[in-house]
Order: sequence, then C-alpha cells, then structure tokens
Amino acid sequence: MKILYKIDRMYLAALMIFFMTFGATDCAGQDNHKLAVLKKCESLYGAPIDAKHNLFQIDSQFILQPELSADDELIALHVKPHCFLKEIHPEWAKASCWPLISETEYQNLLLKLDTISPRGKLVWASRILITTNLTSNPLSQYENVYVKSGLVTGSKNYRFFDFYPIHEVRGEIIRKMKADTGSDGMLYQVTAGTPMGSLVYFVKPDEFEKLHMGRTQKFRGIGPMDGGPFLSPPERLPDRLR
Repeated sequence: MKILYKIDRMYLAALMIFFMTFGATDCAGQDNHKLAVLKKCESLYGAPIDAKHNLFQIDSQFILQPELSADDELIALHVKPHCFLKEIHPEWAKASCWPLISETEYQNLLLKLDTISPRGKLVWASRILITTNLTSNPLSQYENVYVKSGLVTGSKNYRFFDFYPIHEVRGEIIRKMKADTGSDGMLYQVTAGTPMGSLVYFVKPDEFEKLHMGRTQKFRGIGPMDGGPFLSPPERLPDRLR
C-alpha cells in the first residue's frame, strides 16, 4: 500500500508539472499574441481611449477596434464612427453617423492595417452590390484577409469597413457550402459549432477539402462576419455543444 501511495503521489506530481508547464506555455502564447496585436494598434494610434473595449482613436470621427476570440486570435479590425459605439459610450450618441472616409483615406488605412495583419495579393472583389440605407457592402478577398466595407451608393466614400484576417478555428463541421459567383469568384464557406455558437467562416479551397461533416477539427478560417454574406444560414448550435 505504501508503494502504491508513493507511486500515486509521484504520478500526481508529474501531472501537476505537465499542466503547469504546458498550460502556462499556452496561456503565455495567447497573452503574447493579444499583447502583440494591441501594441501594433497602439503604435499606429497611440494608447487606447477605452482599454476595456480595445478602442483606439483614429481621428475625431473614427475608431479602430480590434476583435479577439476567446483564444486571443485576431478575428477582425473594425473601423467605424463614434456613433456606432453609443451603447457603451452614451456620450457619443449625438455624434454623426455619416462621417465619410474618402477613397484615398480608405487605401491609406488599409496599408496601416497591413502592419497588423498583411492582406497579401487581391484575389477578387465583388461587383454585385446590394444597397441598404444608401450603403452597399462590397467584399474584397485577399490572400490572407477579407475586407467588407460600407460604401455610400453612387460614390467612392466609405462609412465604415471591417478587416477580417485568417486565423485558427476549432469546431464541429456542421455544413459546407461553395458557390461560383461568376465574375466575383468562388466562395467556400463552412458552418462550425463552437463554444461561442454556430458560426460561419470563409476558408481557402484546399482547407475546404480537408474538412469533414460531423467532425471536430482545427482549420484556418476568416470570420465570423457581422451580417454575412452567408451562402447558408447560421444553424442552431447542437445541445451537446451548448
């Protein structure tokens, strides 16, 4: 009995060392990645004006907000006017919701965001635009980033835009869809059940082929995107993943 007790203590000690070592390494890796993203934002626009919500002041009218996953993967970089954030900053409720970004300013902002997560070469840009509230949402696919913008109809001015870098995702593959959009190119989309819900991601063609329905897998995806576009509707998260 004493021998078994001694072995058990040694086993537990070994387990504690393992989890302390590798668990700490994972956490440190996540913290370092988050810190690196925030430092890059700070190098562009100075210290955050709201550290809790990761808000960086671009100018008197626009905010940069990096969005991170639970694993501290960079999901998106949002550029939007102050009024879009009035729920968390009531003092911005009276700010204009129609300040505009010119084409030149838009391209300059994209170049700055490349220093945080490089886009790579342009693959295709959507030509078919659906307009709501005098704003269309063209989608541009780059090698490593999708950019969805709020383009004012009949102009070359933008109300906002979202910059979605490719990042690692883990979830159960619920649905796979692909669509030939003609001149707009080919889209590959995956719905995955994750701890955050049933979410839709864009993937590259080679990644699409590696994913299997019903399996929980890691993959490199882009998204989830606010408001789509969706080739298939988001599905309810299975009860076992809730």
